[in-house]
Amino acid sequence: MSSLINCHKISKTFSDKCLFNELTLAIEKKTKLGVLGPNGAGKSTLIKILSKKETTDEGTVSYAKGVKIHVVEQKSEFKSEQSISNTIKQNLENHIDALGIDISIKKLSTQLKIDDLSKNISSLSGGQKKKLAILLELEKSPDVVIFDEPTNHLDLSSVLWLEKILSKANYPWICISHDRFFLQQVAKSILEINPIFNNSHLLLSGSYDHFIKEKKVYLQDQENRFETIKNKLRKEDAWLKTSPKARTTKSKHRIEKAYDLKYQYKEIQEKRQNNTADITFSSTQTKAKKLLELKNISLTIGEKVICHKFSYTFTSGQKIGLLGLNGSGKTTFFKLLTQDNKNYTGSLTPYHNLKWVYFDQIKKDLDSDETLKTFLAPHGDSVVFQGRSIHIASWIERLGFSYNKLQTQIKKLSGGEKARALIAKLMLEEADLLLLDEPTNDLDIPTLEILEESLQSFTGSIILVSHDRYLLQKICNTYLGFNKEGLLTTFNDPSIWQENVFNQSKETKSIKREKLSTSNTRIKTQKKLSYLEDRELKQIDEKVQKLEIELEQLKQELQDDKNQQDYKRMTELSQSYENKQKICDQLYERWQELEDKKS
Repeated sequence: MSSLINCHKISKTFSDKCLFNELTLAIEKKTKLGVLGPNGAGKSTLIKILSKKETTDEGTVSYAKGVKIHVVEQKSEFKSEQSISNTIKQNLENHIDALGIDISIKKLSTQLKIDDLSKNISSLSGGQKKKLAILLELEKSPDVVIFDEPTNHLDLSSVLWLEKILSKANYPWICISHDRFFLQQVAKSILEINPIFNNSHLLLSGSYDHFIKEKKVYLQDQENRFETIKNKLRKEDAWLKTSPKARTTKSKHRIEKAYDLKYQYKEIQEKRQNNTADITFSSTQTKAKKLLELKNISLTIGEKVICHKFSYTFTSGQKIGLLGLNGSGKTTFFKLLTQDNKNYTGSLTPYHNLKWVYFDQIKKDLDSDETLKTFLAPHGDSVVFQGRSIHIASWIERLGFSYNKLQTQIKKLSGGEKARALIAKLMLEEADLLLLDEPTNDLDIPTLEILEESLQSFTGSIILVSHDRYLLQKICNTYLGFNKEGLLTTFNDPSIWQENVFNQSKETKSIKREKLSTSNTRIKTQKKLSYLEDRELKQIDEKVQKLEIELEQLKQELQDDKNQQDYKRMTELSQSYENKQKICDQLYERWQELEDKKS
Protein backbone atom coordinates (compact mmCIF):
# COMPACT_ATOMS: atom_id res chain seq x y z
CA MET A 1 0.00 0.00 0.00
CA SER A 2 1.47 3.36 -1.03
CA SER A 3 2.02 5.92 1.75
CA LEU A 4 0.72 9.47 1.64
CA ILE A 5 3.31 10.45 4.27
CA ASN A 6 6.36 8.34 5.08
CA CYS A 7 8.66 9.10 8.01
CA HIS A 8 11.88 7.08 8.07
CA LYS A 9 13.94 7.09 11.27
CA ILE A 10 13.22 10.73 12.09
CA SER A 11 14.70 12.35 15.20
CA LYS A 12 14.07 15.69 16.87
CA THR A 13 15.79 17.42 19.78
CA PHE A 14 14.58 20.59 21.45
CA SER A 15 16.72 22.54 23.94
CA ASP A 16 19.03 19.51 24.41
CA LYS A 17 16.01 17.28 25.12
CA CYS A 18 15.44 14.37 22.75
CA LEU A 19 11.73 14.37 21.89
CA PHE A 20 11.87 11.21 19.78
CA ASN A 21 14.57 9.23 18.00
CA GLU A 22 14.52 6.99 14.89
CA LEU A 23 10.73 7.18 14.58
CA THR A 24 9.43 5.37 11.50
CA LEU A 25 5.80 6.04 10.60
CA ALA A 26 3.73 5.52 7.45
CA ILE A 27 0.42 7.34 6.90
CA GLU A 28 -1.60 5.26 4.45
CA LYS A 29 -5.13 5.52 3.05
CA LYS A 30 -6.72 3.59 5.94
CA THR A 31 -4.61 5.04 8.78
CA LYS A 32 -6.53 6.00 11.93
CA LEU A 33 -3.73 6.93 14.33
CA GLY A 34 -4.14 8.11 17.93
CA VAL A 35 -1.19 10.02 19.41
CA LEU A 36 -0.65 10.49 23.12
CA GLY A 37 2.07 11.33 25.62
CA PRO A 38 2.98 13.65 28.50
CA ASN A 39 2.72 17.40 28.08
CA GLY A 40 5.86 18.69 26.39
CA ALA A 41 6.90 15.26 25.13
CA GLY A 42 6.85 16.27 21.45
CA LYS A 43 3.34 15.57 20.13
CA SER A 44 2.81 19.07 18.73
CA THR A 45 6.33 19.05 17.25
CA LEU A 46 5.49 15.83 15.38
CA ILE A 47 2.36 17.50 13.94
CA LYS A 48 4.46 20.42 12.72
CA ILE A 49 6.88 18.02 11.04
CA LEU A 50 4.10 16.07 9.33
CA SER A 51 2.42 19.29 8.15
CA LYS A 52 5.74 20.68 6.81
CA LYS A 53 5.98 23.48 9.40
CA GLU A 54 9.05 21.99 11.10
CA THR A 55 12.09 20.05 9.94
CA THR A 56 13.68 16.96 11.47
CA ASP A 57 17.21 16.79 12.85
CA GLU A 58 17.77 13.37 11.29
CA GLY A 59 15.85 10.99 9.05
CA THR A 60 13.59 11.74 6.10
CA VAL A 61 9.93 12.63 5.56
CA SER A 62 8.50 12.04 2.08
CA TYR A 63 5.05 12.89 0.72
CA ALA A 64 2.86 11.56 -2.08
CA LYS A 65 2.66 13.97 -5.01
CA GLY A 66 0.10 16.74 -4.42
CA VAL A 67 -1.02 15.41 -1.04
CA LYS A 68 -3.23 17.88 0.87
CA ILE A 69 -2.62 17.84 4.63
CA HIS A 70 -5.05 19.81 6.79
CA VAL A 71 -4.68 20.50 10.52
CA VAL A 72 -7.46 21.19 13.03
CA GLU A 73 -5.55 23.16 15.65
CA GLN A 74 -6.12 22.79 19.40
CA LYS A 75 -7.30 26.40 19.63
CA SER A 76 -9.84 27.58 17.07
CA GLU A 77 -8.59 30.95 15.81
CA PHE A 78 -11.33 33.05 14.17
CA LYS A 79 -11.75 36.82 13.83
CA SER A 80 -14.23 37.59 16.59
CA GLU A 81 -15.73 40.64 14.82
CA GLN A 82 -16.43 38.69 11.61
CA SER A 83 -19.84 37.16 10.87
CA ILE A 84 -20.26 33.39 10.86
CA SER A 85 -21.14 33.33 7.13
CA ASN A 86 -18.12 35.47 6.17
CA THR A 87 -15.88 33.27 8.30
CA ILE A 88 -17.06 30.20 6.39
CA LYS A 89 -16.62 31.96 3.02
CA GLN A 90 -13.12 33.19 3.86
CA ASN A 91 -12.00 29.75 5.00
CA LEU A 92 -13.37 27.96 1.92
CA GLU A 93 -12.84 30.46 -0.92
CA ASN A 94 -9.46 29.03 -2.00
CA HIS A 95 -10.73 25.46 -1.89
CA ILE A 96 -14.30 25.46 -3.27
CA ASP A 97 -16.06 27.40 -6.05
CA ALA A 98 -18.73 30.02 -5.27
CA LEU A 99 -21.67 27.62 -5.76
CA GLY A 100 -19.97 25.01 -3.57
CA ILE A 101 -19.42 27.61 -0.84
CA ASP A 102 -23.14 28.50 -0.80
CA ILE A 103 -24.01 24.81 -0.47
CA SER A 104 -21.40 24.39 2.30
CA ILE A 105 -22.77 27.37 4.23
CA LYS A 106 -26.26 25.84 4.24
CA LYS A 107 -24.90 22.44 5.20
CA LEU A 108 -22.70 23.79 8.01
CA SER A 109 -25.48 25.96 9.45
CA THR A 110 -27.65 22.82 9.68
CA GLN A 111 -24.90 20.76 11.30
CA LEU A 112 -24.11 23.55 13.77
CA LYS A 113 -27.84 24.20 14.37
CA ILE A 114 -27.36 27.94 13.78
CA ASP A 115 -30.19 29.90 12.13
CA ASP A 116 -28.69 33.40 12.04
CA LEU A 117 -25.33 33.33 10.23
CA SER A 118 -25.06 37.11 10.30
CA LYS A 119 -24.08 36.97 13.99
CA ASN A 120 -20.45 37.56 14.90
CA ILE A 121 -18.27 34.51 15.41
CA SER A 122 -17.79 35.68 19.02
CA SER A 123 -21.42 34.71 19.72
CA LEU A 124 -20.50 31.01 19.38
CA SER A 125 -19.58 28.89 22.37
CA GLY A 126 -16.17 27.23 22.60
CA GLY A 127 -17.71 23.92 21.54
CA GLN A 128 -19.43 25.48 18.50
CA LYS A 129 -16.17 27.10 17.40
CA LYS A 130 -14.35 23.79 17.70
CA LYS A 131 -17.07 22.01 15.73
CA LEU A 132 -16.95 24.73 13.04
CA ALA A 133 -13.16 24.41 12.79
CA ILE A 134 -13.50 20.64 12.26
CA LEU A 135 -16.26 20.99 9.65
CA LEU A 136 -14.35 23.66 7.70
CA GLU A 137 -11.27 21.46 7.31
CA LEU A 138 -13.38 18.47 6.24
CA GLU A 139 -15.20 20.61 3.64
CA LYS A 140 -11.87 21.23 1.89
CA SER A 141 -11.63 17.55 0.82
CA PRO A 142 -8.25 16.86 2.47
CA ASP A 143 -6.11 13.81 1.74
CA VAL A 144 -4.86 13.65 5.35
CA VAL A 145 -6.37 15.35 8.43
CA ILE A 146 -4.47 15.99 11.66
CA PHE A 147 -6.48 16.78 14.81
CA ASP A 148 -4.91 18.37 17.89
CA GLU A 149 -7.11 17.64 20.95
CA PRO A 150 -10.37 17.81 18.93
CA THR A 151 -12.63 16.87 21.86
CA ASN A 152 -11.60 19.88 23.97
CA HIS A 153 -14.65 22.11 24.60
CA LEU A 154 -17.02 19.59 22.96
CA ASP A 155 -20.01 18.33 24.93
CA LEU A 156 -20.85 14.63 24.88
CA SER A 157 -23.29 14.85 21.95
CA SER A 158 -20.59 16.57 19.84
CA VAL A 159 -17.96 14.01 20.90
CA LEU A 160 -20.30 11.21 19.79
CA TRP A 161 -20.82 13.10 16.51
CA LEU A 162 -17.05 13.31 15.98
CA GLU A 163 -16.60 9.62 16.86
CA LYS A 164 -19.07 8.73 14.13
CA ILE A 165 -17.29 10.93 11.57
CA LEU A 166 -13.83 9.55 12.30
CA SER A 167 -14.98 5.92 12.49
CA LYS A 168 -16.50 6.16 8.99
CA ALA A 169 -13.85 8.47 7.48
CA ASN A 170 -12.58 7.42 4.04
CA TYR A 171 -9.44 9.54 4.48
CA PRO A 172 -6.50 8.88 6.84
CA TRP A 173 -6.27 10.90 10.02
CA ILE A 174 -3.94 11.47 12.96
CA CYS A 175 -5.38 12.58 16.28
CA ILE A 176 -3.66 13.86 19.42
CA SER A 177 -6.04 13.29 22.33
CA HIS A 178 -6.09 12.72 26.08
CA ASP A 179 -9.64 11.29 25.83
CA ARG A 180 -8.92 7.58 26.22
CA PHE A 181 -12.50 6.40 25.63
CA PHE A 182 -12.59 8.45 22.43
CA LEU A 183 -9.31 6.88 21.26
CA GLN A 184 -10.66 3.42 22.07
CA GLN A 185 -13.73 4.08 19.92
CA VAL A 186 -11.99 5.45 16.80
CA ALA A 187 -8.24 4.69 16.61
CA LYS A 188 -6.81 1.64 14.83
CA SER A 189 -3.21 2.24 15.93
CA ILE A 190 -1.58 4.16 18.78
CA LEU A 191 1.66 6.13 19.02
CA GLU A 192 2.86 7.28 22.44
CA ILE A 193 5.72 9.76 22.62
CA ASN A 194 7.26 9.36 26.04
CA PRO A 195 10.84 9.29 27.41
CA ILE A 196 10.09 6.05 29.29
CA PHE A 197 10.40 4.14 25.99
CA ASN A 198 13.48 3.28 23.94
CA ASN A 199 13.93 6.07 21.39
CA SER A 200 11.18 7.91 23.35
CA HIS A 201 8.26 6.38 21.46
CA LEU A 202 6.12 3.27 21.16
CA LEU A 203 3.97 2.58 18.07
CA LEU A 204 1.54 -0.36 17.95
CA SER A 205 -1.32 -1.46 15.69
CA GLY A 206 -4.65 -2.14 17.36
CA SER A 207 -7.05 -0.42 19.75
CA TYR A 208 -6.17 1.75 22.75
CA ASP A 209 -6.99 -1.11 25.15
CA HIS A 210 -4.64 -3.39 23.20
CA PHE A 211 -1.95 -0.72 23.36
CA ILE A 212 -2.31 -0.45 27.16
CA LYS A 213 -1.93 -4.22 27.58
CA GLU A 214 1.20 -4.30 25.40
CA LYS A 215 2.60 -1.21 27.12
CA LYS A 216 2.31 -2.95 30.50
CA VAL A 217 4.20 -5.94 29.12
CA TYR A 218 6.86 -3.61 27.68
CA LEU A 219 7.33 -1.73 30.97
CA GLN A 220 7.42 -4.97 32.96
CA ASP A 221 10.12 -6.32 30.62
CA GLN A 222 12.03 -3.09 31.14
CA GLU A 223 11.64 -3.45 34.92
CA ASN A 224 12.87 -7.06 34.77
CA ARG A 225 15.84 -5.95 32.67
CA PHE A 226 16.60 -3.22 35.20
CA GLU A 227 16.67 -5.72 38.07
CA THR A 228 18.89 -8.10 36.07
CA ILE A 229 21.36 -5.32 35.25
CA LYS A 230 21.22 -4.10 38.85
CA ASN A 231 22.21 -7.56 40.14
CA LYS A 232 24.98 -7.97 37.56
CA LEU A 233 26.28 -4.49 38.28
CA ARG A 234 26.52 -5.23 42.00
CA LYS A 235 28.94 -8.09 41.24
CA GLU A 236 30.91 -6.10 38.66
CA ASP A 237 31.20 -3.09 41.00
CA ALA A 238 32.68 -5.35 43.66
CA TRP A 239 35.15 -6.69 41.10
CA LEU A 240 36.08 -3.17 39.87
CA LYS A 241 36.83 -2.13 43.45
CA THR A 242 39.68 -4.67 43.46
CA SER A 243 41.36 -2.33 40.91
CA PRO A 244 41.79 -4.91 38.12
CA LYS A 245 44.23 -4.07 35.34
CA ALA A 246 43.43 -4.57 31.68
CA ARG A 247 46.45 -6.77 31.07
CA THR A 248 44.60 -9.40 29.12
CA THR A 249 41.95 -9.19 26.45
CA LYS A 250 39.55 -10.96 28.81
CA SER A 251 40.14 -8.44 31.63
CA LYS A 252 39.82 -5.51 29.23
CA HIS A 253 36.56 -6.88 27.87
CA ARG A 254 35.14 -7.38 31.38
CA ILE A 255 36.03 -3.81 32.39
CA GLU A 256 34.35 -2.42 29.25
CA LYS A 257 31.31 -4.59 29.91
CA ALA A 258 31.09 -3.35 33.51
CA TYR A 259 31.08 0.28 32.41
CA ASP A 260 28.52 -0.53 29.71
CA LEU A 261 26.29 -2.05 32.42
CA LYS A 262 26.63 1.19 34.41
CA TYR A 263 25.50 3.17 31.38
CA GLN A 264 22.51 0.86 30.79
CA TYR A 265 21.58 1.04 34.49
CA LYS A 266 21.66 4.84 34.49
CA GLU A 267 19.66 5.02 31.24
CA ILE A 268 16.86 2.72 32.47
CA GLN A 269 16.81 4.39 35.88
CA GLU A 270 16.21 7.77 34.22
CA LYS A 271 13.33 6.29 32.22
CA ARG A 272 11.81 4.74 35.37
CA GLN A 273 11.91 8.13 37.08
CA ASN A 274 9.95 9.80 34.28
CA ASN A 275 6.62 9.37 36.08
CA THR A 276 4.53 12.52 35.88
CA ALA A 277 3.15 12.43 39.41
CA ASP A 278 2.68 10.44 42.59
CA ILE A 279 -0.93 10.95 43.68
CA THR A 280 -2.34 9.55 46.94
CA PHE A 281 -5.54 10.74 48.61
CA SER A 282 -5.88 10.09 52.35
CA SER A 283 -9.02 8.54 53.83
CA THR A 284 -10.13 9.05 57.44
CA GLN A 285 -10.96 5.32 57.60
CA THR A 286 -14.34 6.21 59.15
CA LYS A 287 -16.50 3.40 60.49
CA ALA A 288 -19.71 5.28 59.65
CA LYS A 289 -21.93 3.60 57.07
CA LYS A 290 -24.02 6.68 56.18
CA LEU A 291 -22.09 9.79 55.12
CA LEU A 292 -24.75 12.14 53.79
CA GLU A 293 -28.53 11.85 53.55
CA LEU A 294 -30.80 13.84 51.22
CA LYS A 295 -34.55 13.79 51.83
CA ASN A 296 -37.09 15.30 49.41
CA ILE A 297 -34.57 17.79 48.02
CA SER A 298 -35.89 20.28 45.47
CA LEU A 299 -33.34 22.54 43.78
CA THR A 300 -33.56 25.06 40.94
CA ILE A 301 -31.25 27.11 38.71
CA GLY A 302 -33.30 30.21 37.91
CA GLU A 303 -36.52 28.73 36.59
CA LYS A 304 -34.96 25.37 35.76
CA VAL A 305 -35.75 22.55 38.19
CA ILE A 306 -32.86 20.08 38.56
CA CYS A 307 -34.07 18.16 41.63
CA HIS A 308 -37.66 17.56 42.66
CA LYS A 309 -38.23 15.77 45.96
CA PHE A 310 -35.02 13.83 45.37
CA SER A 311 -33.93 11.45 48.14
CA TYR A 312 -30.63 9.62 48.31
CA THR A 313 -28.24 8.29 50.95
CA PHE A 314 -24.51 8.46 50.24
CA THR A 315 -22.80 5.57 52.01
CA SER A 316 -19.23 4.67 52.82
CA GLY A 317 -17.20 3.11 49.98
CA GLN A 318 -19.44 4.32 47.16
CA LYS A 319 -17.80 5.64 44.01
CA ILE A 320 -20.50 7.61 42.21
CA GLY A 321 -20.38 9.10 38.73
CA LEU A 322 -22.49 12.26 38.31
CA LEU A 323 -23.70 12.37 34.70
CA GLY A 324 -25.17 15.27 32.77
CA LEU A 325 -24.79 17.42 29.67
CA ASN A 326 -23.16 20.85 29.89
CA GLY A 327 -25.40 23.21 31.88
CA SER A 328 -27.55 20.44 33.33
CA GLY A 329 -26.71 21.35 36.95
CA LYS A 330 -23.83 19.11 38.02
CA THR A 331 -21.76 21.90 39.61
CA THR A 332 -24.90 23.35 41.27
CA PHE A 333 -25.58 19.94 42.80
CA PHE A 334 -22.00 19.81 44.12
CA LYS A 335 -22.51 23.21 45.76
CA LEU A 336 -25.60 21.78 47.41
CA LEU A 337 -23.55 18.90 48.86
CA THR A 338 -20.85 21.27 50.14
CA GLN A 339 -23.67 23.49 51.52
CA ASP A 340 -22.46 26.47 49.47
CA ASN A 341 -25.95 26.55 47.95
CA LYS A 342 -28.74 27.07 50.48
CA ASN A 343 -31.45 27.68 47.87
CA TYR A 344 -33.21 24.33 48.25
CA THR A 345 -36.09 22.73 50.08
CA GLY A 346 -35.97 19.42 51.89
CA SER A 347 -33.31 18.21 54.31
CA LEU A 348 -29.58 17.53 53.91
CA THR A 349 -27.97 15.69 56.83
CA PRO A 350 -24.22 14.93 56.94
CA TYR A 351 -23.02 12.39 59.49
CA HIS A 352 -21.18 13.84 62.51
CA ASN A 353 -17.73 15.26 61.64
CA LEU A 354 -18.03 14.44 57.92
CA LYS A 355 -14.78 15.44 56.20
CA TRP A 356 -14.79 16.17 52.48
CA VAL A 357 -12.46 17.77 49.95
CA TYR A 358 -13.70 19.51 46.83
CA PHE A 359 -11.88 19.77 43.49
CA ASP A 360 -13.43 22.79 41.79
CA GLN A 361 -13.25 22.65 37.99
CA ILE A 362 -13.17 26.45 37.82
CA LYS A 363 -10.08 26.44 40.09
CA LYS A 364 -11.15 29.81 41.46
CA ASP A 365 -8.42 29.68 44.14
CA LEU A 366 -5.73 29.33 41.47
CA ASP A 367 -5.81 32.80 39.95
CA SER A 368 -3.90 34.60 42.69
CA ASP A 369 -0.53 36.33 42.95
CA GLU A 370 0.71 33.95 45.63
CA THR A 371 3.51 31.57 44.75
CA LEU A 372 3.23 27.78 44.46
CA LYS A 373 5.24 27.51 47.69
CA THR A 374 2.87 29.81 49.62
CA PHE A 375 -0.19 28.06 48.16
CA LEU A 376 0.97 24.65 49.39
CA ALA A 377 2.95 25.59 52.52
CA PRO A 378 1.71 28.98 53.82
CA HIS A 379 3.37 28.61 57.24
CA GLY A 380 6.87 27.36 56.44
CA ASP A 381 9.00 25.11 54.25
CA SER A 382 7.19 21.84 54.96
CA VAL A 383 3.82 20.16 54.56
CA VAL A 384 2.30 17.41 56.71
CA PHE A 385 1.16 14.33 54.79
CA GLN A 386 -0.32 11.33 56.62
CA GLY A 387 1.32 12.49 59.84
CA ARG A 388 4.80 13.00 58.33
CA SER A 389 6.55 16.31 57.74
CA ILE A 390 7.83 16.60 54.13
CA HIS A 391 9.93 19.45 52.77
CA ILE A 392 8.02 21.49 50.17
CA ALA A 393 10.66 20.81 47.48
CA SER A 394 10.16 17.05 47.88
CA TRP A 395 6.40 17.48 47.97
CA ILE A 396 6.10 19.33 44.66
CA GLU A 397 8.49 16.84 43.05
CA ARG A 398 5.88 14.13 43.74
CA LEU A 399 3.47 16.06 41.52
CA GLY A 400 5.94 16.55 38.66
CA PHE A 401 7.10 20.10 39.51
CA SER A 402 10.74 21.14 39.40
CA TYR A 403 12.33 23.08 42.28
CA ASN A 404 12.44 26.34 40.28
CA LYS A 405 8.61 26.36 40.14
CA LEU A 406 8.34 27.11 43.86
CA GLN A 407 8.47 30.89 43.39
CA THR A 408 6.19 30.92 40.33
CA GLN A 409 2.90 32.74 40.84
CA ILE A 410 -0.10 30.42 40.80
CA LYS A 411 -1.86 32.49 38.13
CA LYS A 412 1.12 32.00 35.77
CA LEU A 413 0.99 28.20 35.87
CA SER A 414 -0.37 26.30 32.87
CA GLY A 415 -3.79 24.61 33.05
CA GLY A 416 -2.22 21.22 33.74
CA GLU A 417 0.10 22.68 36.39
CA LYS A 418 -2.83 24.38 38.15
CA ALA A 419 -4.71 21.07 38.24
CA ARG A 420 -1.67 19.31 39.73
CA ALA A 421 -1.18 22.13 42.27
CA LEU A 422 -4.78 21.77 43.44
CA ILE A 423 -4.41 17.97 43.67
CA ALA A 424 -1.19 18.47 45.68
CA LYS A 425 -3.11 20.64 48.15
CA LEU A 426 -6.12 18.32 48.45
CA MET A 427 -3.84 15.35 49.09
CA LEU A 428 -2.80 16.99 52.38
CA GLU A 429 -6.36 16.74 53.75
CA GLU A 430 -7.91 13.55 55.10
CA ALA A 431 -11.39 12.93 53.72
CA ASP A 432 -14.41 10.67 54.03
CA LEU A 433 -15.69 11.98 50.72
CA LEU A 434 -13.95 13.31 47.60
CA LEU A 435 -16.04 15.68 45.47
CA LEU A 436 -14.25 15.90 42.14
CA ASP A 437 -15.63 18.29 39.52
CA GLU A 438 -13.78 17.66 36.22
CA PRO A 439 -10.41 16.80 37.82
CA THR A 440 -9.03 15.54 34.49
CA ASN A 441 -9.24 18.87 32.62
CA ASP A 442 -5.79 19.84 31.29
CA LEU A 443 -4.12 16.64 32.56
CA ASP A 444 -2.09 14.49 30.16
CA ILE A 445 -2.72 10.75 29.93
CA PRO A 446 0.22 9.62 32.13
CA THR A 447 -1.09 11.86 34.94
CA LEU A 448 -4.66 10.65 34.27
CA GLU A 449 -3.52 7.05 34.66
CA ILE A 450 -1.85 7.84 38.00
CA LEU A 451 -4.94 9.74 39.19
CA GLU A 452 -7.07 6.77 38.15
CA GLU A 453 -4.96 4.34 40.19
CA SER A 454 -5.15 6.64 43.21
CA LEU A 455 -8.95 6.91 43.04
CA GLN A 456 -9.29 3.15 42.63
CA SER A 457 -7.26 2.57 45.81
CA PHE A 458 -8.98 5.34 47.84
CA THR A 459 -10.94 3.63 50.63
CA GLY A 460 -13.34 6.52 51.21
CA SER A 461 -16.25 7.59 48.99
CA ILE A 462 -16.08 9.55 45.75
CA ILE A 463 -18.56 11.62 43.74
CA LEU A 464 -17.01 12.26 40.33
CA VAL A 465 -18.00 14.59 37.51
CA SER A 466 -15.93 14.01 34.38
CA HIS A 467 -16.14 14.13 30.59
CA ASP A 468 -13.57 11.32 30.70
CA ARG A 469 -15.81 8.30 30.06
CA TYR A 470 -12.82 5.95 30.40
CA LEU A 471 -12.15 7.23 33.95
CA LEU A 472 -15.83 7.00 34.90
CA GLN A 473 -16.04 3.35 33.86
CA LYS A 474 -12.81 2.48 35.69
CA ILE A 475 -13.73 4.21 38.96
CA CYS A 476 -17.50 4.31 39.48
CA ASN A 477 -19.79 1.55 40.70
CA THR A 478 -23.03 3.55 40.64
CA TYR A 479 -24.35 6.66 38.86
CA LEU A 480 -26.59 9.67 39.36
CA GLY A 481 -27.58 11.52 36.22
CA PHE A 482 -29.78 14.26 34.80
CA ASN A 483 -32.33 12.56 32.55
CA LYS A 484 -33.86 13.87 29.33
CA GLU A 485 -36.39 15.85 31.39
CA GLY A 486 -33.48 17.55 33.18
CA LEU A 487 -34.19 15.95 36.58
CA LEU A 488 -31.64 14.12 38.72
CA THR A 489 -32.26 10.40 39.05
CA THR A 490 -30.33 7.14 39.50
CA PHE A 491 -28.80 5.12 36.65
CA ASN A 492 -27.01 1.80 36.78
CA ASP A 493 -24.72 2.33 33.81
CA PRO A 494 -23.53 5.30 31.68
CA SER A 495 -24.85 3.61 28.55
CA ILE A 496 -28.37 3.53 30.04
CA TRP A 497 -28.11 7.25 30.88
CA GLN A 498 -26.81 7.98 27.38
CA GLU A 499 -29.68 5.98 25.90
CA ASN A 500 -32.14 8.01 27.97
CA VAL A 501 -30.69 11.44 27.19
CA PHE A 502 -30.16 10.92 23.47
CA ASN A 503 -33.47 9.08 22.96
CA GLN A 504 -31.82 5.87 21.80
CA SER A 505 -34.92 4.08 23.04
CA LYS A 506 -37.16 1.25 21.93
CA GLU A 507 -38.60 3.60 19.32
CA THR A 508 -35.16 4.05 17.72
CA LYS A 509 -34.52 0.31 17.86
CA SER A 510 -37.93 -0.48 16.36
CA ILE A 511 -37.13 1.83 13.43
CA LYS A 512 -33.87 -0.07 12.91
CA ARG A 513 -35.76 -3.37 13.12
CA GLU A 514 -38.30 -2.12 10.61
CA LYS A 515 -35.44 -1.37 8.22
CA LEU A 516 -34.03 -4.84 8.84
CA SER A 517 -37.37 -6.46 8.08
CA THR A 518 -37.82 -4.33 4.96
CA SER A 519 -34.36 -5.28 3.77
CA ASN A 520 -35.13 -8.97 4.26
CA THR A 521 -38.24 -8.71 2.04
CA ARG A 522 -36.11 -7.17 -0.71
CA ILE A 523 -33.53 -9.95 -0.65
CA LYS A 524 -35.63 -12.04 -3.01
CA THR A 525 -35.45 -9.43 -5.79
CA GLN A 526 -31.85 -8.26 -5.23
CA LYS A 527 -29.10 -10.82 -5.76
CA LYS A 528 -25.87 -8.78 -5.59
CA LEU A 529 -24.71 -10.56 -2.42
CA SER A 530 -22.92 -13.88 -2.27
CA TYR A 531 -24.84 -16.90 -0.98
CA LEU A 532 -23.23 -16.67 2.48
CA GLU A 533 -23.82 -12.90 2.73
CA ASP A 534 -27.43 -13.34 1.63
CA ARG A 535 -27.91 -15.95 4.34
CA GLU A 536 -26.18 -13.76 6.96
CA LEU A 537 -28.44 -10.80 6.16
CA LYS A 538 -31.57 -12.95 6.63
CA GLN A 539 -30.33 -14.06 10.08
CA ILE A 540 -29.44 -10.61 11.44
CA ASP A 541 -33.03 -9.55 12.20
CA GLU A 542 -33.68 -12.70 14.24
CA LYS A 543 -30.45 -12.22 16.21
CA VAL A 544 -31.21 -8.56 16.92
CA GLN A 545 -34.74 -9.28 18.15
CA LYS A 546 -33.42 -11.98 20.50
CA LEU A 547 -30.70 -9.65 21.83
CA GLU A 548 -33.14 -6.82 22.44
CA ILE A 549 -35.41 -9.09 24.48
CA GLU A 550 -32.37 -10.06 26.57
CA LEU A 551 -31.34 -6.39 26.92
CA GLU A 552 -34.82 -5.43 28.13
CA GLN A 553 -34.74 -8.26 30.71
CA LEU A 554 -31.31 -7.09 31.90
CA LYS A 555 -32.54 -3.50 32.17
CA GLN A 556 -35.42 -4.61 34.39
CA GLU A 557 -32.98 -6.57 36.58
CA LEU A 558 -30.72 -3.51 36.83
CA GLN A 559 -33.67 -1.45 38.05
CA ASP A 560 -34.75 -4.04 40.61
CA ASP A 561 -34.36 -2.69 44.19
CA LYS A 562 -33.07 -6.02 45.52
CA ASN A 563 -30.31 -6.19 42.90
CA GLN A 564 -29.33 -2.59 43.57
CA GLN A 565 -28.37 -3.57 47.11
CA ASP A 566 -25.95 -6.24 45.78
CA TYR A 567 -22.84 -4.55 44.35
CA LYS A 568 -21.40 -7.79 42.91
CA ARG A 569 -24.68 -8.66 41.19
CA MET A 570 -25.00 -5.11 39.79
CA THR A 571 -21.47 -5.30 38.37
CA GLU A 572 -22.26 -8.61 36.63
CA LEU A 573 -25.55 -7.29 35.22
CA SER A 574 -23.98 -4.03 34.00
CA GLN A 575 -21.13 -5.89 32.28
CA SER A 576 -23.57 -8.31 30.64
CA TYR A 577 -25.78 -5.41 29.46
CA GLU A 578 -22.76 -3.57 28.00
CA ASN A 579 -21.48 -6.70 26.19
CA LYS A 580 -24.86 -7.53 24.65
CA GLN A 581 -25.45 -3.91 23.62
CA LYS A 582 -22.07 -3.90 21.88
CA ILE A 583 -22.95 -7.08 19.97
CA CYS A 584 -26.32 -5.60 18.99
CA ASP A 585 -24.65 -2.42 17.68
CA GLN A 586 -22.18 -4.53 15.70
CA LEU A 587 -25.06 -6.44 14.08
CA TYR A 588 -26.70 -3.18 13.02
CA GLU A 589 -23.40 -2.01 11.53
CA ARG A 590 -22.97 -5.31 9.69
CA TRP A 591 -26.50 -5.03 8.35
CA GLN A 592 -25.67 -1.53 7.04
CA GLU A 593 -22.51 -2.87 5.35
CA LEU A 594 -24.47 -5.58 3.56
CA GLU A 595 -27.22 -3.13 2.60
CA ASP A 596 -24.64 -0.75 1.14
CA LYS A 597 -23.12 -3.60 -0.84
CA LYS A 598 -26.50 -4.48 -2.33
CA SER A 599 -27.37 -0.94 -3.39
